[in-house]
Formats: sequence, C-alpha cells, structure tokens
Amino acid sequence: PRSLPFLVSADYHITLEAIREVKLAAEIDGRIVAMPMQEGQRVMRGQVLFRLDQVQQQASTDAAASEARKDVLNAERYIFLNDQGAVSTKERDSYITKALQSRDELRSKQATLGYKNVVAPIPGQVGSISAKLGDVVRAGGVVTSVIDNSILWVRLDVAGEDAYRVRQGLPVLLRVPGRSELVARGAVSFVAPSLDKERQTLLVKATFANAQGSLRNNQRVNATLVFDQASSLAIPA
Repeated sequence: PRSLPFLVSADYHITLEAIREVKLAAEIDGRIVAMPMQEGQRVMRGQVLFRLDQVQQQASTDAAASEARKDVLNAERYIFLNDQGAVSTKERDSYITKALQSRDELRSKQATLGYKNVVAPIPGQVGSISAKLGDVVRAGGVVTSVIDNSILWVRLDVAGEDAYRVRQGLPVLLRVPGRSELVARGAVSFVAPSLDKERQTLLVKATFANAQGSLRNNQRVNATLVFDQASSLAIPA
C-alpha cells in the first residue's frame, strides 16, 4: 500500500451562468435604420448596436429647442421690464413659468431622441439578433443581448447534512460531461445565510475566471465541490 490524496467532495450536474447578461430592447417604437453589430461580435460599453429612425423626433426636438430659446428671451425681457416697473409681477411670473415649461419639454424630447440609439450597457459579446435592418420594433421588444463570459458562476444546492462543511474559498472543479480532464478551477464566492426550508438545501455560488473564453453561458458542466483533502493508504491493485 502507499499514501495517496483523497478528496472529500460532492458532485453536481449544473449550468454555468454569466454574471452579466443584458437583454436589449428599444425603449420606444421605431424602424431600425442602422445596425452596426453582428452576432458574436465583441463590443465595448457605450458602443451603438442599432439605431432607430430619428428624422421625425429630431425635427420635433429642434422645434422644442427653438421654442425654449424664444421663451427664455421673453422671460428675460419681462424680468427687466418688471424691474423698471413697466409690467406687473404677475406678467413676469407668467413668462418665467412658460420658459421653465419649455425647458422641461425640450429635455423630455432630448431624452426620447436618446432612446433612438441603443448602446451596449456592458462590454461583452452580442448574442442572437432577432431583427434585421428595416424592421419596425416595438417598445420593450428584445432585439439582442450582450453577454460577458469573462466571469461565470454556478449555483450549487448543497445537501443540508453537508452545510456545516461549506465556507467561502472552498475549491470547485469543473469538467465537461463525459470527459475526465479538468476544464476550470474556481472557488466558493457566496454561501446563503440559511437553508431552503422545504428542500433543506444550502444555496452556494462558485465563481470562475474565463479569460480564454472556453466556457459559455448556459453550458452544462459537472462541478465538484471539494470540502477537504486528506492522504490515506491505498492498495495499488
């Protein structure tokens, strides 16, 4: 016999999840007039993914800007005249109120115009695209998603009888189903403060760095949560 390392562990068949995945939808109705993105493309935060028709909204915004400038000039003129005693305070306040309303209307239209450009909120890769150039999309309709696979995690439901063994930092080993070689090594990053009352399981999350991009969001894997490792005598045959 000889001394060999043995793992005290538990095995799970689970699904990898991207920590950051954002589904992208238009916030207003519109026709897609530009789509400078491709499925699988790596994008940076703030990069335009698709753009809706802006002609009508731009014209409306320009008109609101012109109206706001006119109302500010009128308000300034009536403030001056009121200081000279030429107009009443009521008239002055009326023009000031109108200028404020025009300013708010302009800000609203500028915000709506901003919705015409749909940008990547996080760095990552573009997922499947469900629309094409020229399509009319409705507010809330998902067009694509951006997925950041650089850090992934798994959720493990640890049996209640093993809950006392769990702590942050414990190693978690990943393997592809049907294969024995190790594909990633991570660690426990979250331990729930209580067990699921009905199932008597403890939710544990383990995080994995994925700089090479070999792992994918929603990929099925085998995970081994290692509670301890000890050496014991073993018979070689």
